[in-house]
Amino acid sequence: MGTRGYYCINHRGLYYVFYNHFDSHNLAEKIVQEVKTFTDDEFETVRCALNRVRTSEDYDTLWEAAGFPFHSPGFDGILNAACHPEDYALVGLWKDVPCIDGVIEVVVVVDLEKKVVVENGETVYSWSLDELTLQYYELWVTEGIEAAIRGVFQKITEIYVPELKMSINQGTSPVHVFISDYNKRYDSKMENMAGKPPTLVKTVALPKNSEEAQNLLWLKEVLTKKKKKEETLVKLFENL
Repeated sequence: MGTRGYYCINHRGLYYVFYNHFDSHNLAEKIVQEVKTFTDDEFETVRCALNRVRTSEDYDTLWEAAGFPFHSPGFDGILNAACHPEDYALVGLWKDVPCIDGVIEVVVVVDLEKKVVVENGETVYSWSLDELTLQYYELWVTEGIEAAIRGVFQKITEIYVPELKMSINQGTSPVHVFISDYNKRYDSKMENMAGKPPTLVKTVALPKNSEEAQNLLWLKEVLTKKKKKEETLVKLFENL
């Protein structure tokens, strides 16, 4: 597929932006699979390689030495792109993360500072979480505008995981999942809230090596592949 995109590496306040001409729809999945195998030495190799290009002068020198052969050979790994940027269509060094537009449909960021992979603004993988925080909320929602007008609301329980930007809620309907920022999701009347803010019931911290934390990390990975495992979500509600 001719899905155009950028894949970027955020290092020391700069986004190293690489252009990818084809099949960008599965860039995030490829990058996550690569990053999962990285050792500390390989991460350090990426950082050291990027340190060679820190200014616009460094960028110009890089392309002058390469003879300006701008082409997109396709994605062949973050490590290769960092070590040989002139061979992998390094577009530039940007201070802000690129945005999707009418041409660029996918933007994937490997953030070396936050230790996450982000696709179109949503965190899809983290390789360093010391602990996960489960925030339990009670909130009232309605299933549509007409129900809201009639004042028909239902109480649901929601678990929000700030580190993963993932919400899981369970009401009278089957478990539903949102990969979204909680504050952005519920700060508008258009979300059909019952006129009062969600109530934080309790907060639970899960160490990274706990079974529940590993389940959540696995669940996040599954969800990013557009698959739902409702039985796993129900189990989380029952056990936590």
